Amino acid sequence: MSGRRATRLIVLLCLAGAAEGGTVVFSPPILVVNPSANPLATAVVHVSAEEIDVFGAVDLLFLSDDLPLSAFDYGEDFVTATSLRAPPTTTGLDVDFAEHYLYVGGLLNAPVSSILVGTLTVDASGLAPGDYSVSVDPELDGGLSALTLGAESEPLVGSAIVRVVPEPNALVITAIGLGAFAAANRRR
Repeated sequence: MSGRRATRLIVLLCLAGAAEGGTVVFSPPILVVNPSANPLATAVVHVSAEEIDVFGAVDLLFLSDDLPLSAFDYGEDFVTATSLRAPPTTTGLDVDFAEHYLYVGGLLNAPVSSILVGTLTVDASGLAPGDYSVSVDPELDGGLSALTLGAESEPLVGSAIVRVVPEPNALVITAIGLGAFAAANRRR
């Protein structure tokens, strides 16, 4: 096999591996928040199956190192279509690596291929400007995040970014300081 063909094969195998599992879609995928104006950011969460045709249960464990995961409000369609599950015990789950986590789940009355689960709220109070992540990753949560139907199961994967922006006053003060510094250098 030529080197060029081997490279193509490796790339195709990597792409196929990355597509495995159901998807968790956060809308919007990047939440911009100014803590001084409103420290709370919300994202609508939708799940869909990729490998199995339909699913009858949803289990999600949202994880974040830095963001307090304040609340989850189940969507009306999800509440109507499911029996909500109590969070499983986290005893035995290796979630110590994530500072914050929040469980969401339910048993569906009838199998579906996708469903809007609800709205996740995160609290950016006291966080420095920068990007912070919220993820659903079965490799990190011991396989808890999944769609299931009987014996069939499909892991769920997804992430969102919460971008904390500085206060407008801080930007003005920084600009004034840089301007004064430039003027002082120019006079020399």
